[in-house]
Amino acid sequence: MYSEKEDGTPIYNWSYVDKLYDFLLEQGVKPFVELSFMPSQLARSKETIFWWRGNISPPADQTKWDALVREFVRHCLNRYGAKEVESWYFEVWNEPDLSGVCWAGSKEEYFAFYASTVRAIKSVWPQLRTGGPAMGYGSLWNDPWADEFMDYCREQEVPLDFFSFHIYSEYPRLKEEREHLTKIMPPSFYRESIDRLREKMKAAAYGDVELHITEWNFSMYDRNLLHDTMFMAPFVIYHAMNTLGAVKALAFWSFTDVFEESTVPTSPFYGGFGLINRDGLKKPSYYALELLQKLGDELLVQGDGYVGTRTRDGSMQFLFYHYVHVDPLFSSGDWSELSSTNRYDVFEEKGNRNFELSLSRLTGTFKCTSYRLDRQHGSVFDEWIRMGAPEFLSEEELAYLHKRSGPVIRTELLRQDRWRKEIDLPPHGVMLLTLDRQY
Repeated sequence: MYSEKEDGTPIYNWSYVDKLYDFLLEQGVKPFVELSFMPSQLARSKETIFWWRGNISPPADQTKWDALVREFVRHCLNRYGAKEVESWYFEVWNEPDLSGVCWAGSKEEYFAFYASTVRAIKSVWPQLRTGGPAMGYGSLWNDPWADEFMDYCREQEVPLDFFSFHIYSEYPRLKEEREHLTKIMPPSFYRESIDRLREKMKAAAYGDVELHITEWNFSMYDRNLLHDTMFMAPFVIYHAMNTLGAVKALAFWSFTDVFEESTVPTSPFYGGFGLINRDGLKKPSYYALELLQKLGDELLVQGDGYVGTRTRDGSMQFLFYHYVHVDPLFSSGDWSELSSTNRYDVFEEKGNRNFELSLSRLTGTFKCTSYRLDRQHGSVFDEWIRMGAPEFLSEEELAYLHKRSGPVIRTELLRQDRWRKEIDLPPHGVMLLTLDRQY
């Protein structure tokens, strides 16, 4: 999108940006814009990250970067209209607290870079929502980076419409990633991190600012074999419900396994980050989000392993999940019990969990639909194991796995005043019951 003539005159090219944003908007997806990395011809130095050489350098000339940002914002406003673009978010850079990893400048240079970038955006259209810093792992717990960033914004009167950060299960107090097999934190760590950051924001007079988690997953290691398993469905649901109301958004990293910053493995299930694998096979994490989307907008009940909601027409939805965390051995970094085909011996609990749903005073007729998802019902990884875990899938095998992916669905009509149902869930199991009023 950026190049220069021989005399240094900027050339802006929005062709690929337009194709991408047009497609997203056609699908009903609103862009959450991350302004990074640095165009090569604007970079002050040559430090890069990943095989595609994303430049992590600050700009050699801040005015040229600001001009690029202003022209980009103007283009978006002209193409999509102010009402649409005002519903987007503009995040400045990615993990600048990881100095030398994602940002080649100093902390102070990022603060100044953030301020100048935000002011460039607001100079074009003040109503646009700007923020950051997309803070990475470690800084929340082991240094005052976040505190100093907010102090800078307050003292310099720099707009901060939202604060964004990333969270995974590892590295809460390690600034440097020494190895991949580090300590896995308990499930409460995610909410504890949010609460810790909220305290910092309140202390800095930013208590009312939106908080966005713009990257999250179980592991930040893109070869963690648990990412493909049924474990991920209740993991996603547990954290969605445990953080309900505490953050504005949770952005799962990432949508697909097409993440080629490491050598591409041959296996179709190698522990990639994605909700779907590179063949388009939908993993349990994908269906967890799909089931969450079916919940209503009024919260009726919420507890350990269950949530109940209602929609305006009186229909009800009840979601049950059996979340089991990894055992202490695996949490300490010992993966000896894990293999490409044996991925469930690293969890604490082995027994089933029972729930009972009892409803009274049902008036009218309801259609009850159950969506069951567990290792025997809809887990594409477990189905692949039952096939013999072929390393290379034929078209016929792919078609079979697509059909076997996703919750098993059953329906029944309810006409009685009272209704009771027992739900028996194995470890990592999920069940959604929807009661839709019939007219």
